[in-house]
Amino acid sequence: MNMANKTDNSRRKFLQKLGIAGASTVAGSALLLQGCSDSNKASGNKVKVLTADNKLVEVDVAHLKPGDKIQDLSYLQKRGREGIPGKKFVMVVDLAKCKNARKCMKACQSAHQLKPEMHHINVLEMEDPVKKTSYWMPKTCQHCDNPPCVSVCPVDATFKRQDGIVLIDNERCIGCRFCVAACPYSARTFNWTEPKNSDKYAEVTYDMELNVPQKKGTVTNVPSVPTVCAKENCLIVYRHARMGCTTLAIRTKIW
Repeated sequence: MNMANKTDNSRRKFLQKLGIAGASTVAGSALLLQGCSDSNKASGNKVKVLTADNKLVEVDVAHLKPGDKIQDLSYLQKRGREGIPGKKFVMVVDLAKCKNARKCMKACQSAHQLKPEMHHINVLEMEDPVKKTSYWMPKTCQHCDNPPCVSVCPVDATFKRQDGIVLIDNERCIGCRFCVAACPYSARTFNWTEPKNSDKYAEVTYDMELNVPQKKGTVTNVPSVPTVCAKENCLIVYRHARMGCTTLAIRTKIW
């Protein structure tokens, strides 16, 4: 075989391998985009979502579908600790719209393995001393600028992220309950017994951003974090509480 034939054969093999690699790359890209699909007709209802590389984009809700749950504990721990650079999250409650439906409470309890006597969000009746009237106020964790729960935690289980959110790492929590005593809003509770539906979460990888699965002997608090398109469909802070609200009293903001 002369040199020209050898060169031609080598080039052919190279192009064949390149074709296989190219097809794999395209297939991989399709898998990465499974959270947002163009197969459905646009509904005209758009929401802001957070991409995997922390970019805020606007998409039609008809193009959203859930992706696979992340099973890597080390990745979930790292993501939960880091937060999102350059962003601040907040939940806004319009007290004029709250009618004490308490559906936000039920939605939150259902999503986070909370028993009926346990609350991440609790609707209280408050009195206006000036107008001499009462109103309803959903009470949650306030995610303080200088949270006392963080300063008293001896094992760095409670921490404040760079995007303003205060979370609990139940992989670190030793159940000392110092943070429960320090919280001025009584926003934290303790799992004295096995959490609700613990058997259903036996094989679920712990995610501190979602605060599930809950664990006996640890503190629990509202996980007011944004969710990503490919994981939970759309960017929502206090997602389950907001979705449970029937009067749109609970809204979300990002800046």
